[in-house]
Amino acid sequence: MSVAADPEIRARREIWGSLVSLLKVYSHAASLNGEPHLVAEVAPDAVVVIAGWGELGLTFNPEQGTGSWRYEYPGERLSNGWGGWQMLSDGRLDVEGKVMEIDEAVIDWIARLTKPHGAIL
Repeated sequence: MSVAADPEIRARREIWGSLVSLLKVYSHAASLNGEPHLVAEVAPDAVVVIAGWGELGLTFNPEQGTGSWRYEYPGERLSNGWGGWQMLSDGRLDVEGKVMEIDEAVIDWIARLTKPHGAIL
């Protein structure tokens, strides 16, 4: 069976699409608080969210169901955070050992981006 025909991979791609859509929705909502957020799909499996405090990048490997996240805060002396996440068979995400629904993960990622200096929640 080809990778494109594998139902598990197709499902992961659909869930990734939902995650990207949620990033756009929650970024827009965060923008209503005065700090514009830009969401850019830089590749089929990569997205970047840019806000005043910094940048959040997410990547995804649908074949393995794994992804990565990273924060960059240009000009800050803070550690730029990064880590991994896994899409579980039920559609939830395991982000650094914390299992959560997709919207919960997106809210956490956006909240961390919009906090001054990328404060960890």
